[in-house]
Amino acid sequence: MGFKYPQKTAVVDASVHFSYAALWQQARSYAAQLKDAGLAPGDVAGIMSPNVVEFPRA
Repeated sequence: MGFKYPQKTAVVDASVHFSYAALWQQARSYAAQLKDAGLAPGDVAGIMSPNVVEFPRA
């Protein structure tokens, strides 16, 4: 759905809305930061986060 309709809303939390395109862009940014930190494809990484709207972007 995200590739077909990138402008559609993917996540809603109170007054915060993120489109699929925005989520994809943020995920790519996080991936680049992890790569810069030395993680490689196949490595395992954990995410510790409270239940907030930012979590799906990680």
